[in-house]
Amino acid sequence: MTIIEYNKCVNKVESKLFGFILKKTKDSELTKDIIQEAFIKLWINKDKVELLKASSWLFTTAYNHMVNIIKRQKIFISGDVNEKGEEDVDNDIGRNKIIISELKKLKQRDRRLIILRDVHGFTYEEIGTKMGLNETQVKVYLFRVRKILKERFKYLNR
Repeated sequence: MTIIEYNKCVNKVESKLFGFILKKTKDSELTKDIIQEAFIKLWINKDKVELLKASSWLFTTAYNHMVNIIKRQKIFISGDVNEKGEEDVDNDIGRNKIIISELKKLKQRDRRLIILRDVHGFTYEEIGTKMGLNETQVKVYLFRVRKILKERFKYLNR
């Protein structure tokens, strides 16, 4: 894909992509960031993406990026909703304090693995590179630490 083809594609898809993502996020600034990231990824992969498929590639890339962002945000903003449909903020704050306390009790390696994967959304390969582990080790360590945390958090769901 040439620079001219890239620019034409961006101009053609931009408003439709903005509307598509905005409908899901309901936040124009977040939508702009997501779309910008998708355009950057297209530019990086311009030699790999066929011009005829660039539009659908952009929609898929932007959608996947949006889902990843929403997943990361839910870790911090999800609150319980009581029977009246109101958020139980006090309960959520207490739960977050317990989670942070339990994370602090983990070995530094285990805490770092959980944060890199579940908070920041890094891939197993990226985590392995950052921590000097291979992908299999990352998966095994994450499985073990999640098992430990699951046991510790059983009482939170009561």
